[in-house]
Amino acid sequence: MSTAIDILSTPVTLPCGLVVPNRIVKGPMAENLSSGTSHHPNDLLNTVYRIWGEGQYGMLVTGNVQVDPRFLGGPGDVTFSPSDLKNPVALSAWKIWAHASQDSGTPTIVQLCHPGRQSPFGAGTSGFFTKNLAPSAVGLDMKGGFLTKVAQALLFGTPKEMTLKDIDEVVEMFVNGARMSYLAGFKGVQLHAAHGYLITQFLSPKINRRTDAYGGTPENRLRFILRIIEETRRATSPEFCIGVKLNSSDYQSMGITDEEVLGQVAALDEAGVDFIDISGGTYEDPRMAQESSDKPVRESTKLRESFFQEFSEKARKAVKNGCVIMVTGGFRSRVGMAAAVTDGACELVGIARPACLIPDVPKSVWLNKDLPDEEAVVKAVKIKGGKWVSKLPIVGVGMQSLWHGMQIGRIAVGKKPDLDLKMF
Repeated sequence: MSTAIDILSTPVTLPCGLVVPNRIVKGPMAENLSSGTSHHPNDLLNTVYRIWGEGQYGMLVTGNVQVDPRFLGGPGDVTFSPSDLKNPVALSAWKIWAHASQDSGTPTIVQLCHPGRQSPFGAGTSGFFTKNLAPSAVGLDMKGGFLTKVAQALLFGTPKEMTLKDIDEVVEMFVNGARMSYLAGFKGVQLHAAHGYLITQFLSPKINRRTDAYGGTPENRLRFILRIIEETRRATSPEFCIGVKLNSSDYQSMGITDEEVLGQVAALDEAGVDFIDISGGTYEDPRMAQESSDKPVRESTKLRESFFQEFSEKARKAVKNGCVIMVTGGFRSRVGMAAAVTDGACELVGIARPACLIPDVPKSVWLNKDLPDEEAVVKAVKIKGGKWVSKLPIVGVGMQSLWHGMQIGRIAVGKKPDLDLKMF
């Protein structure tokens, strides 16, 4: 009988031919380490990714790389500008980042993003009167009281409905971001179609109220992402990996039915996507920023420690062309991860926050043969000094992410993570 370590150590070959040497993937997190006017990759990112690359992960997926410098998800996001493809300084910075990530043999994927209506004021080069972009002029509806509504109006406002020209331009931005990743030596890209970002907004009938070729039916709402996939494949190579990060347990808050989401999975598989990363949450219902969910889940799901596995089991049945399913969220133990694989919930296991606490966690904990199963666990940390922060509008729901981002900042300057670190 295979042990949990044996199961997690088994390599996975993606349809493009990329071999992931084991099942544990470092999922994307917002590092917030880029700065300056260019927002290029820098020494801080290189340090973090070199350390993660040495941690024996099967694959690394970077944090947000925004494809439109006008609209960022946060002020520290890495950003790709259209002019960067012809900029030797930019290309050099990207190549150094790719080398740092993969020098130990760990394949690395770049997550490409556009926040759409979720770009906060001041994050990006857009002017004071420039509206965020979205498929339709539907603003955020964040849960909370009066102060939350005021903060929402000031930070995000009501977006502009994208014209067909806007759509063409943003598709090209995604494709050029993929070309830069390809030229730099990364193994692929992941399109961020989760957590309420722009691609998700196109997929959602609640937000996408268009009546043209990009809205009105499930097939039309898929057109935006399918164009990006098709044109990315043409601009790179058959061996270049293309993944997609999708919402799961929170899809109903976006107005998407069970049937439609599984139809999206089937369409992405048919389009030749190499892997789909199942996650969940939006800014309106930020399950992605919580350590646990109030939603009742069956006991077997609790045992396997994943927020979103019930959906992933359905998604795997919808896949017919070899697309690999990955689940990210909530994994903390060797046994839990191995059970998710053997039970058929996923083929790859994505982890994020444990990588902020123990950068080489696969090597030192989950794949460490000297640790018995009962000790191969990373416990969640109770954040100190953050009670008042948790009550702030908008910021409070992201307190966990902010604290873990502070740990990434420590790793970037050569310090060890500090589990006693206080928010303020």
